[in-house]
Amino acid sequence: MLTESIKNIQRKKQKVKRKMTKSQIFFSGFIRRTKKELPHDISMQQL
Repeated sequence: MLTESIKNIQRKKQKVKRKMTKSQIFFSGFIRRTKKELPHDISMQQL
């Protein structure tokens, strides 16, 4: 019973991850761009 619920939770997390990937890729690229433009310490404080 417990293992089944754990598997279901993991499956839900995987679905969420799949949904997140596009926005995460965009967001990480955005962060990378802003880090190049901004001084290092300022960009680290904002994150």
